[in-house]
Amino acid sequence: MESDSCILWGGRNRRNRELLSEFLSKAGYMVEMASSYEEIILSIEIIPIRLVLLGITGFDERVWPVCQIFKSHNIPFFVITAPSRAYIPSLYKAIDCFSVPLIKPLSIRPLLALIANSLSNSHE
Repeated sequence: MESDSCILWGGRNRRNRELLSEFLSKAGYMVEMASSYEEIILSIEIIPIRLVLLGITGFDERVWPVCQIFKSHNIPFFVITAPSRAYIPSLYKAIDCFSVPLIKPLSIRPLLALIANSLSNSHE
């Protein structure tokens, strides 16, 4: 991974942010964490973000325009959501945003493989 690029991990749940950040850091990735819309937008404006992982639980409908910002910056992103039926509309919106929805709980090895593949494809 390039030293001047980073993965943005956005989400409301502090413990989830810490855990995923720890796993990604141990795998050799630089990680920026954000817990609000403002922090997410600021991060993509000032840091060379190459991939976004966005836990949408706890965010409201304003999360979808933020996803459109990722698209406009050509930043690949994955929407992470809970398995509850209440989040089914979120899955459809994620697909509309051209994101691959990931359902919790996440398995770390497949997630790391997905990240590595996405980062290598974003360089092409």
